[in-house]
Amino acid sequence: MHRISSHESLLAQICYPHLTTTALLAQALEVVRQDRESGQYIPNPALLTLQRRVTEEVFAAASALCMRPDPAERQLGVLILREFPVQGSTMPFAVRALPVLERLVECETDEQVLLFGVCAIGWQQHPLARPLLLRFLHHPDAALRQLIASNLTNCDLTNPLPPEPIRAYEHLCQDPDSDVRWDAYATLKKLVDDDVILPSEQKTALTRLLAED
Repeated sequence: MHRISSHESLLAQICYPHLTTTALLAQALEVVRQDRESGQYIPNPALLTLQRRVTEEVFAAASALCMRPDPAERQLGVLILREFPVQGSTMPFAVRALPVLERLVECETDEQVLLFGVCAIGWQQHPLARPLLLRFLHHPDAALRQLIASNLTNCDLTNPLPPEPIRAYEHLCQDPDSDVRWDAYATLKKLVDDDVILPSEQKTALTRLLAED
């Protein structure tokens, strides 16, 4: 899960906004295919432009791509929805994107697309994402469990955490994979250190989990 470079962002702002959505999709898909073949991240300013073009046309196109038989097309659809829109603490399309992403991850066989799909669910920043993430708590892929550890608390920080995430972090903090455990502890520590409004019993439970490291 890469960070957008300043050069990539500049290209997206200057060179690509005049292109049609169809042209952007074609260019973005070509880069996604190259990315998948090389196994290395390749800057994709066309994708970044699509993520910032918050329109029904782009949302519909991304949703349709998520259902395509070609894994590269599904990956592009997921990548658009993951950060659509890029800016803002709430996701206006989240309620509509989550069913699309749920259908995708339920039957996804491509490992890379599945990872991006689960990540996209967490990045919707919506309480409806929580049960979808919890389905993968015991998944055999450690990289996927690591995404659960780092994304589970993104679902809704404005309300007290329900018991399910607490129990999930109790499990993740004992995961056999060290990267999963690290992300679980780091997420819990951020909750406690940032003075997120939590009931005293929850803060006590989280502090106890951190002390058990």
